[in-house]
Amino acid sequence: TEVEKHCQQLVSEVLLKHPENVDEETEETTLHVAVIKENTEIINLLVSNAYIDFKVTDKKGKRPIDITNNDTIKSLLTKNHQ
Repeated sequence: TEVEKHCQQLVSEVLLKHPENVDEETEETTLHVAVIKENTEIINLLVSNAYIDFKVTDKKGKRPIDITNNDTIKSLLTKNHQ
């Protein structure tokens, strides 16, 4: 619906303006959370942002690529930052 499209657009704009959002407790970034939830739409959106730091680690010392076994997600993360 139009409302869903509008909401997706607003979320996209916020994520692109603030990709560095970090959960203070876990130190997970928005990209970490998208990877955990296996949300490829959000991952694609985030990896297209030149300001995304793919090497940032969470509290456990894990990068987003370190927390997934999903080959599709690994491919998205590697092809966009090499």
